[in-house]
Amino acid sequence: MVDTAVDIDNEKLNDNNYGNGNGNGNGDGEGEGEGEGEGEGEGEGKGAKSKCCNLYNGNVDAIGLSWLASGRGMLIMSNIFMATSLLFLAKDAAGCFEEPIADGQCNKSIYGMKAESFITNIATIAAVLAALFMPICGALVDYTPHRKLVGIITALLLVAIQAIQIGTVEQTWFAMGVLQALSVFIYQLQLVTLIAYLPEIARQVGVLSMTKVSSNLYLVEYASSALFLVAMTGITIAFKTSAVVTGQISQGITTVMSMITFAVGWFIYLTPRPAVRPVPEGHWLLLEGFNQNWRTAKSVQKHYKHGLRYFLLANVFAEPCT
Repeated sequence: MVDTAVDIDNEKLNDNNYGNGNGNGNGDGEGEGEGEGEGEGEGEGKGAKSKCCNLYNGNVDAIGLSWLASGRGMLIMSNIFMATSLLFLAKDAAGCFEEPIADGQCNKSIYGMKAESFITNIATIAAVLAALFMPICGALVDYTPHRKLVGIITALLLVAIQAIQIGTVEQTWFAMGVLQALSVFIYQLQLVTLIAYLPEIARQVGVLSMTKVSSNLYLVEYASSALFLVAMTGITIAFKTSAVVTGQISQGITTVMSMITFAVGWFIYLTPRPAVRPVPEGHWLLLEGFNQNWRTAKSVQKHYKHGLRYFLLANVFAEPCT
């Protein structure tokens, strides 16, 4: 998924060529206003007809990402309430509430682990799965024309898991915890497919406009998260719901909203994409993602050792902490 230094330089050159040749899009003097015109991309051509929002320069892929960002914002916030519910049920099953706890920590175990560590273990399992399978997903996105299919499948799985987790109760909490680990893992695969659209959108709308597009995408996601959090807090205060019931309500709302936002984003706006590059001769598709990561690591070490290398190393240690 991450381009090598040579790829990065080529993309910069392509961006410059796009900017210089912008006015020749249609050959009739209108090219400068319409980007690369009809020849560049089906996405921008359709988007120019849409009055959806000037927030994204009429780019349909960017509009689709915006719909998905609103759904992801609620999905992220719902994890807070789901985690609280699962932790409560795990501690209750371990007997943490049967007697007062002196230091505020429950040291009782269940299923071979400390009840207090249940959510931490979920995050750890999800992170390991993501590290193992994201390069494979990245190869499918880059080296095959199935990017949109991968995105749709992961979106459907996410919605299905949210719906199932509405049934989180005392008898099902452990199974729901397993599903939560899978949900976090699948969420990372969904991000792989979405991030692949960003360089292409940047080439279509131009580097300067992409700054506005990116900021608007983040704004939509964070606004969605904030609105969902305020709504759930209001429901909790108004109806005095328990942690478990609050988690169920959260999952119910997220399921409905995700069905809408994910369906609109994937089925109406986001466009299919061809393979970015062919699989090198003699290479295996499922391993090519790992090979690409290795080539990128060597390229960063060789060409960007004084800046990008340390930034990436910092992320390696910072991400697990968050």
